[in-house]
Amino acid sequence: MFLMSLGNFQIFKDATLFFSQGTSNLATVIPAMDIIDSMIATTSEASQKFCLAICVALAVGSITLNKYYNKTDNSEVYCISMGVFRL
Repeated sequence: MFLMSLGNFQIFKDATLFFSQGTSNLATVIPAMDIIDSMIATTSEASQKFCLAICVALAVGSITLNKYYNKTDNSEVYCISMGVFRL
């Protein structure tokens, strides 16, 4: 069961490889963050399947992801694209 669950974590490798290419921009980063956040939330709901170390890693990953996601509110480009930019 544990090995089958590891497939859920492939998203982290995929994201690392994608963002390491250096071609990412705001239009690709935000949807990717949403997908990763959704996967973390779904996996965390089934946390009884995983050992404590993986549960803690998921929690730290979620906190880190949200820290960077919240920084998008300070991005002028993001605010303009969302129609909330104020001079």
